[in-house]
Amino acid sequence: MLHQTKPRAARGAMKNAIAASLNAETDAFKSRLDRAEAALQTPESPAAQNGGRGAPVAPPVPLVVRDSFTMPEGDYALISATQKRCLRRGVGVTKSEVLRAGLLALSRLNDADLAALVGDLEKVKTGRRALTG
Repeated sequence: MLHQTKPRAARGAMKNAIAASLNAETDAFKSRLDRAEAALQTPESPAAQNGGRGAPVAPPVPLVVRDSFTMPEGDYALISATQKRCLRRGVGVTKSEVLRAGLLALSRLNDADLAALVGDLEKVKTGRRALTG
């Protein structure tokens, strides 16, 4: 069996057709890629918030400190009363949130008012109760 070769003109035409097809396919792919990247860069997309690199980086979680303290029963009852007041307004709050809101309110007082308020507090013996047994 003899090997047949195509005429040179036919091979050139085929080569040009393949190159044109590859160029058209490359252009179509680039166009689709550009449209996809543009869609990912919309302001409401998570990728746009992180420079187009996938999901946004979550902000660091603030550190919390666990502590315990002593207070008179009347002050503890005020926490519960404040929680109930908030619930009547449709806002559920924890004891911690009530205390933090109180600290925020105290931080907004001027020094004289703060000193007067702290001076009116009942003094409480610190530490733990002795266990009776």
